[in-house]
Amino acid sequence: DEKWDEVADLITISSGVPYGMIQILGIAWSMVFGTRSNPFKDGKKSQVCSEFIFRILVACGYTELLDLYKPDLVTPKEIHDWCAKNLGDIDE
Repeated sequence: DEKWDEVADLITISSGVPYGMIQILGIAWSMVFGTRSNPFKDGKKSQVCSEFIFRILVACGYTELLDLYKPDLVTPKEIHDWCAKNLGDIDE
């Protein structure tokens, strides 16, 4: 299946990408100062868990996420809330 190939490629490419510790500061910065950009993003040189899940969901076809969030700013809570609303009960 073409979607699975895209997701598998994304997982393979993302494996070993360093964790974006500085990017976490940028997420906090944007929350504190109300900005819609992460001053500490560095493209695909690093990533955080919520960004990785965001990219997998988009690769699975949930492209509406692109209209709601920015990959370098999406928080775990936003991912959780979106999944709970759109993918069913995930708290079990």
